[in-house]
Amino acid sequence: MLEEEGLLDEGGLRITATFGAGCSTPLRFGLILEEWPEHDDIVLEGKGIRLFLDPRSAWSLDGLVIDYVDAPGMGAGFTFRHPRGAPGRAC
Repeated sequence: MLEEEGLLDEGGLRITATFGAGCSTPLRFGLILEEWPEHDDIVLEGKGIRLFLDPRSAWSLDGLVIDYVDAPGMGAGFTFRHPRGAPGRAC
């Protein structure tokens, strides 16, 4: 995807976590292609990809597993699994 968008040199994939109100509300995760990191981003690099994490989201992304699935009858897309608490919850 980065190559198709011309973002291989400085671009990367931003992973975000949107917080709900309290522990009973699950986190929502997102993926966005970016041209470059923000000045305070945490930048992780490996296996030909650069990840951008904003400091506020970074702690809640620790341990997050992102997978791409293509299930017959359900379609294709990304799944997010988090090791803390119920799936996607911050507590």
